[in-house]
Amino acid sequence: MKTLDLIFVLIYIALAIAFVWRIFFNKNKNAKKTIYFGFHIIYFALALGFVWSFKKIIDIQYFSDKDYATIGEKLKPKPTKDFPKRGTIYALDRNGERVILSEDLPVYNIFFNGAHIHAIEKAIRDGEIIMNKKRFREGDNMNDFFNATDSIKVLARQLREKFGSKAVCYDELMKAYRDSNPKARLLLDTIMDFNILKLNEISNFALFNGRGKYGSCLVRVEKANRTFPFGDLAKRTIGDVDKHKDGGFNKGGYGIDAQFDSIMRGVAGEKQNLKISINKEVIKIDPKKRKQKGADLVLTLDMEIQEIVANALRQQAQRLGAARACAIVMEVETGEIKAMVNLGENYREAGNSFNMATSSITELGSVFKVPSMIVALEKGLVTPEKMIDAGSTKYNIKEAGDRNFGQISASDIISKSSNIGIVNIIGKAFENNPKEYIELLQKTYIDAPMQFDLPTANINIGNITRADLPARSIGYVAMPPIYMLRFYNAIANNGKMVEPFLVKNISKEGKTIKEVNIKGRNMPFPAKTKVVADSICSKNTLLAIRKMLFEVVNSGTAKAHKSSIVTFAGKTGTSKPKNNDHQATFCGYFPVDAANMNAKPKYSCIVVIYKEDGTIGGAESCYVFKNIAERIFIMENTREFAQLDNSENKIDRNDRKIAQLSKKIFK
Repeated sequence: MKTLDLIFVLIYIALAIAFVWRIFFNKNKNAKKTIYFGFHIIYFALALGFVWSFKKIIDIQYFSDKDYATIGEKLKPKPTKDFPKRGTIYALDRNGERVILSEDLPVYNIFFNGAHIHAIEKAIRDGEIIMNKKRFREGDNMNDFFNATDSIKVLARQLREKFGSKAVCYDELMKAYRDSNPKARLLLDTIMDFNILKLNEISNFALFNGRGKYGSCLVRVEKANRTFPFGDLAKRTIGDVDKHKDGGFNKGGYGIDAQFDSIMRGVAGEKQNLKISINKEVIKIDPKKRKQKGADLVLTLDMEIQEIVANALRQQAQRLGAARACAIVMEVETGEIKAMVNLGENYREAGNSFNMATSSITELGSVFKVPSMIVALEKGLVTPEKMIDAGSTKYNIKEAGDRNFGQISASDIISKSSNIGIVNIIGKAFENNPKEYIELLQKTYIDAPMQFDLPTANINIGNITRADLPARSIGYVAMPPIYMLRFYNAIANNGKMVEPFLVKNISKEGKTIKEVNIKGRNMPFPAKTKVVADSICSKNTLLAIRKMLFEVVNSGTAKAHKSSIVTFAGKTGTSKPKNNDHQATFCGYFPVDAANMNAKPKYSCIVVIYKEDGTIGGAESCYVFKNIAERIFIMENTREFAQLDNSENKIDRNDRKIAQLSKKIFK
């Protein structure tokens, strides 16, 4: 207490003592003088009180404001973090309109606050709540106004009718009611995550339908929930948030959501929850500390193509009993990824974060014979017409099925997929200097480091010995499927190799972010096609290779799946990664103009199927490629695609209908 305040208090005490002495203890009492003295004392006390009050006002206003502000700050509720909505992931439909692939929508934890019933009962007793037009009076029976037990019974019945055996029971609700702790709450949402529609469904239940000052016993706590309008479609590519939070933020668990987590999570703000009544709060937000929503991403995916690829791949994977499978469709000229499918357990795209298309370092088999043939053509070891011994070899390599092709042309080595033919060409030329083979391969940029929008394993083909050379030349080179697709895409793109990409644009509050840094990589937006190499080989070699890949489908290992609807080219591949496991691959492009091999196709595609303890071949993946190419071709050339049942397990049934549609296209 300050000195001046203490003086005022002492004066008041002295006046009080004088007043009491004069009234009660003065023996020479004179009534008139006593009354006058009393009035003077009271008057002086009031005047002194006025002066003291005025002094305190001045003191608070001009001298002690900081002290009281400090006290106010201590009493004020502490601000809490206000976490923003995570960025939304979009794709563009064929009209250029955004479609949502993944976004945060609010769901709620739902609590029953049983202790709040006691507050309602107290308000009824105090007359603050009028029930049935009657005010509670002393001696009245509370049950005549509000029966808590009956209300809880009704609520328990309503919850059981709505949610079945998962709903909390009457005994649990009563226990929460008897708990006198006002913060004690019974969690109800073990039943489900409540969105706003489901919340409205229960808001009229007993004890949940309170309005006005005292509210209801229903307490909701909002939380973010990642939703996927397309379900599992492209889920492993889009990604999802991790179940564990990072400092209160939802953090990306895998896929695009994880790779771009730093900009998608946004910036947290601050808020204060101010209580204005027994069951009401208002949120105060400092304008300078507002939360900032995470950045939005637009992907290159075409969800119509994604669905076609997913259904075609799933059908074949189920038929073969495959352990896993992947497929990618890429736009030849731009490098935009139009579809990326990864199937795992139960042939679903969800449930596993492993991306086979980008992260699986595996031997893709005979599709690698094409880079080997490019090396041979570029070095002048062969011409497409040159005859090669494909019947015998000094190397420990056999043909699939122990076939003997005898003398065949270099072109036929690719179309028939001759192991011995390739080995004899590459082995004879490079057995004394296998590093030269690697150096020539690297001139095709097949192992150029990839900067993709998802984590992608790099490859290393540099270490090689003389003993490794035969197996390497026919396809036992480990690499992710997306690397091989980039290489074949360059063949389709007149030799120009472009980097595949998945994120088309990034924006915040509707404005494009011109550049972002993602894990040390600076990325400009809107994204543009990035050229890795202007040419992977000479024009003559390129034309020869394109003719060879055409013949693979026209008369070679993939002729069983030649299409009467769309012409495509590519290469089959089969490998045996371990034990009795087999992996089937087909990599190619479409549509192809058979009359003009220099014409540029629109799409490239790779299909990889992995089967444990069983035998499959590259033709099995070619079948999927064919179904994908036909459906995309028809979709882009006729509106009657909608007549097809494009769901899984029904692709074969549409073959006749596809043939009918193709006649209309080619009239």
